[in-house]
This record gives sequence, structure tokens and C-alpha cells, in this order.
Amino acid sequence: MVNELNYSPLDKNYYKLMLIKRGLFVTILFIAYLFYRFVSVQEWFTSTLFFIGLGVIILFSIFYIMLAKVFFKRKKYSINEKNVTYKSGVLFQSTVIVPFSRIQHIEIDEGPFERYLGLTALSIYTAGDSGKDLLIKGLKNEKAIEIKEFITSYIKDE
Repeated sequence: MVNELNYSPLDKNYYKLMLIKRGLFVTILFIAYLFYRFVSVQEWFTSTLFFIGLGVIILFSIFYIMLAKVFFKRKKYSINEKNVTYKSGVLFQSTVIVPFSRIQHIEIDEGPFERYLGLTALSIYTAGDSGKDLLIKGLKNEKAIEIKEFITSYIKDE
């Protein structure tokens, strides 16, 4: 559990979850576009414009789904004796470090897709009114519980 900033990747099922969610979004976008095309009879909306729009949606969809791999690989976390560190971002990279001494409480959350894939999200709250200060999505249930217990035992000992 304890390591010196050796970043751990998120669970591989999180990548599947990202693909599922992005696939659903692209499907809804495609259906909405088709619905608009066939319900709205506009003179200016020719078949050429329809196919241009369809091409744009297809290119966007391919790019959006392929980008999931890059986002997945850039998300990493680390737990050591004093803090939790989380790195994320592609163009704008961020590193969030939360010292154990500032942590107020920890929650483990899961939605229906996450539950199906055995994943949870770990929400870490610190002192202040900023809400969730750190949210790590894509952890295996067992790993999230292990991290929560590790941090909770540190907080109790303090």
C-alpha cells in the first residue's frame, strides 16, 4: 500500500467504462441528428448538407472515442505515508496532493455501470467549503476499500 510516489494506474475496466459512456453519447448524438433530419423538413437542409453533417459526426465520434485511451493512460494515483496524489489531464495536466492531516472524510461511490464492472470512485473531502477535493474514479472495489481503511487508520492515529 505504501509507496514513494510510484503512481498506480486505474483499473483496466475503467477504460471499458469510458468507452461505454462515450459510445452511448455518440449514439445519442447520432440518433438526435437523424431525428432532426427526418422530422424537420427544411428546404435549405439538402442531402449534401446531411452527409457533410454525418461525416462531421462520424469524425468527431472516432476522435472522441480514440481520445479515451489517452485520458485513461494519463490518470494515475499514489498513496504514501502522508498524502494522496492524483495526476490527470492531457493538454492541461494537473497534480492534486491531499495531505492526510487535512482529510475530513472519505466516501466510496458507484453507479450502475461501475457496479457492473466492479469499479468504485473514491471521494476525499478536506476541511473547507470546496466540496469534493479529490475524486479518483476507476478503482476496483477492494482497492478503494483498502485505501479508505489505510487513510482512516492514519486519521484515527493522529
